[in-house]
Amino acid sequence: MLDFIRFALSHTPFWAIPVMIICGEFGYIFWLKSFRTVAMINFAIVFLSFITIVYYIWSGGSDAAAQTFSLWYKSL
Repeated sequence: MLDFIRFALSHTPFWAIPVMIICGEFGYIFWLKSFRTVAMINFAIVFLSFITIVYYIWSGGSDAAAQTFSLWYKSL
């Protein structure tokens, strides 16, 4: 599981940006159709993707994001 998380963090821009676009669009459509619960789930996924992009930028890129997470995980 740790390897998958490290892989996902090191390739964040390749999955997070398309997920943000797709879930944001579906969230907006469901919001207009008054399916508030489904819209909020989509917006929560957009927020999670945004947080991972911010972490990716803050940590300094692909290798640094995975390494920072590994160091944090080992310190637990």
